[in-house]
Amino acid sequence: MRTLALLPPIAALAAWAALSCAADDATTELSSPPTLGDDAAIPPSNARDAAPPLGDADAEADGGETPVIPECSPEGLCVTVVPAGLTLRQIWGAGDGVVWAVTTESERDEVAQTKPGSILRWDGTAWTSVFSTAKGLTSIAGASGNDLWAGGTEGIFHGVVGASGQLEWNLDTSLPAGRVTSIWCADANRTWAVADGAIYRRDALGGGAWRLDPTIPTLPMNAAYARVWGSPSALFVAGGRFEPAEVFGAQILWRSSLPGADGTWHPILEQMDLKPSFSAAAFVPPASVWALSTQGGTPEFWGDNLVTNAFVVGRANPNGEYAITSERLGATDILRAVWGRSESDVWIGGSYGQLRHWNGTRFDTARTALRGLDIQDGIVQNGFHSIWGDADGDLWVVGREVALHRKASP
Repeated sequence: MRTLALLPPIAALAAWAALSCAADDATTELSSPPTLGDDAAIPPSNARDAAPPLGDADAEADGGETPVIPECSPEGLCVTVVPAGLTLRQIWGAGDGVVWAVTTESERDEVAQTKPGSILRWDGTAWTSVFSTAKGLTSIAGASGNDLWAGGTEGIFHGVVGASGQLEWNLDTSLPAGRVTSIWCADANRTWAVADGAIYRRDALGGGAWRLDPTIPTLPMNAAYARVWGSPSALFVAGGRFEPAEVFGAQILWRSSLPGADGTWHPILEQMDLKPSFSAAAFVPPASVWALSTQGGTPEFWGDNLVTNAFVVGRANPNGEYAITSERLGATDILRAVWGRSESDVWIGGSYGQLRHWNGTRFDTARTALRGLDIQDGIVQNGFHSIWGDADGDLWVVGREVALHRKASP
């Protein structure tokens, strides 16, 4: 473990592994956050045991054998009907009530890259497929509801309003690289994407075409970028490298001021022994960076493989310098999604219906054993891949054949 500054959310995660085997109303109080030292034992958890079970209170009166499975969780997350057989890999909205998601036909990346993909649109009532691709899509972002980008194995697609008055999607061939794994839009004139491990940007300086971002620091040999995201005032990119013997090396996280076209970059994290691909990352207002990474095992097949989750949280001080804490968590459930409305309202999702909410002092376990999900022996099998919400309280949690929605309060 490498700790540059200890933050309460990281300290709480030691308790997460312990409470994930508890009932779905379990919480962890952090009035006095413990400090994890290098010798601190982080208990492993089994994802199959960790999934929130169907409690006795859900049993029917006739013998108590048939559980009554609700459509909505106590947290207000309700099941919406999604097309069968699809994994919603990422979700995004402009805050206007319309939400977009990209899909693959498998949770397994090596399979999803060769299977068809699609773009789904939520109109406030139902999901509709509006565009299909020959191969899977894994990323989506936009500057507005009329200016969106979706990426995947075939490259990057631009969705804009055409002559018909409807949103039309077209492949942007100015991006020379192949598979797109991450997209972030600052506004209609500035968009970044990670393609084949490199950072590209599209802005007025490039004449509206995609080009390698000339300001991005060059990574060492056998290294790649994996994620790009931002805030109103900063841009973040994350990646890492591995040695020739396929031993994972340093994670690298950078930031740059957005107002200038060529802002100065600064390293804010270098962490050894982590997989070079962050599974998820997000800026949490007003000044936090949250990132997830997983090393070891095969995300789709557990077997006897050990999976180590790394959780990184950093908060900027008034000088814009980030104090970062990172922990390695011995747990067999894969963390894939993180999103936060504020530093006291952060959601983390992963495999086997795992969903946790950070309220600023503790993690609460959300109830996800809901009607319409794949529940076997009382355990949710659906994995979550993306979380998105808006400032008004609208919240989405999506994944394998699942899209949970909590409507904003009136």
